[in-house]
Amino acid sequence: MLLDAVASGQDLVAATLEPGGLSDKFDFVWEDAQGTRAVQVKSTDKQFSRADVERWAVELQSTGQASDYVLCLVGLIPLSLARISSLGRVRLDFHNLDLMAVREQAAHRLDRFLRSQRMLPGSPDYREMLVEALTSRLLGLSVTGTRATHPTGQRFC
Repeated sequence: MLLDAVASGQDLVAATLEPGGLSDKFDFVWEDAQGTRAVQVKSTDKQFSRADVERWAVELQSTGQASDYVLCLVGLIPLSLARISSLGRVRLDFHNLDLMAVREQAAHRLDRFLRSQRMLPGSPDYREMLVEALTSRLLGLSVTGTRATHPTGQRFC
C-alpha cells in the first residue's frame, strides 16, 4: 500500500500509520495536495461477510475526517463482494492473505518503483531484504502513530 501511494506520482505531504489523534478507524492516513485518504485494513483467515463489509464502510465514511476513504480487505473474498469496487464514498481494495505472495508482490512493486526513480533494483533477494526492512520500519512507525513528513517543496519519497 505504501509503495502504491508513493508510485502513484502524487506528491505526498505526510503519511501516518495508526494515527491516534484522528480516529481509531484509520490504519493509514495519506495527505497530499488533493486532500486526505484514510485507510482501514481488515484481515481474516475466514471469508468476509457482505454485512460486515457494509457496516465497516458506513463506520469509516461516517468519521467525516477525510476526503477519500479506502477499506482494504485482506483474506478470503466472496465473489459477490469481489465485483463491488465501492460502497458509498468508500473504495474497496481486496488482497489475498497469502503472505509469501504479498511479499513477492511487494518486492515486484519495489522493483518498479526503484526503476521509475532510475535506481538499480538489485537482485530478487536484495529486494526481498528491502521489503523486510521497510516492513520493520513501518511496524515501528505504526506503534507510535508517527506522522512522517518532508519539508515543503520536497517529495515525500
